[in-house]
Amino acid sequence: MSKRRKQLPKVTPPPVVQAQGHAVATFGERKDIEAAWTRVLRTVGLIGGGLAFVLTCLHFWPQTSVEPTLPADVSNPLSAIFRITNENYYGLSDVAIEVSLRCATIGRGIDVAPPERCDPSMHTTKKRWTKHDLGPHEPYEISPGDLLFVTPGALLYAQVSIFVSFEPWIIPFRLTKEARFETRRRSDGAIEWLHIPADGDSGGSEREKTMPHAILSWAGAIASIIAALFWIISASTKVISEGTSGWGALIGGYLVVPGPKGERVDLTQTLQKQWRWNKWAAITTAVAAVLLGVAPLF
Repeated sequence: MSKRRKQLPKVTPPPVVQAQGHAVATFGERKDIEAAWTRVLRTVGLIGGGLAFVLTCLHFWPQTSVEPTLPADVSNPLSAIFRITNENYYGLSDVAIEVSLRCATIGRGIDVAPPERCDPSMHTTKKRWTKHDLGPHEPYEISPGDLLFVTPGALLYAQVSIFVSFEPWIIPFRLTKEARFETRRRSDGAIEWLHIPADGDSGGSEREKTMPHAILSWAGAIASIIAALFWIISASTKVISEGTSGWGALIGGYLVVPGPKGERVDLTQTLQKQWRWNKWAAITTAVAAVLLGVAPLF
């Protein structure tokens, strides 16, 4: 009696149901859509991270303030005290202060209007105004009268610039800020100092020349450090494999080679990971080169 082999019933796959009026995306199409969204989100994340970095740098950028007080001698405006304050959460080192008398009108008349032209003059300072360290929000006070002298009651108008130079925290880069003031006679006869913009015919103030150069230089230096980190990560990246070289290693398979410590390294996967890090290192290096190349123009 012969044994008959049992025939299993054929399983028919369920039919593909397509919604009326809507195309059903295939698996490959869904993967392409996900990859596209991933690229978009990655780009948005990089832009947001860059903006956050720039805003953080601007928030912590070193700032100082210069505020005048009423002159101690009403007839001598140069006897006023100017308070320089470190407006940061960190200290400033090697602080030096210089004063420049841009222009002045001396006489016994009543014309206190500013001259048509005020040109910058030589900077002067005192030894005790230099080489100071200011802690967070710490003030320092000076009086231009220690350097400049006029006959009491003879000064009708004056314009001065106060230059504050320093090194922010432990960063070995020197910045200079200019604050400019002019006198104004009040109704009671007293003379007070008012802030005015540090622009006009100065040919570019120290602040205008230094700030863009410093920002570009520091941005280029930071980009160079980030690029170096990318190169280091790329050089140390490797993918460990549990097997040996597979068939067709040279035409799309995988190739396993011995590492420096005898481990098995998947060469194909390792090169792919290193390529990603090398790509970002090259982009960051290019950005650093552009920033450092443009900085000397300011």
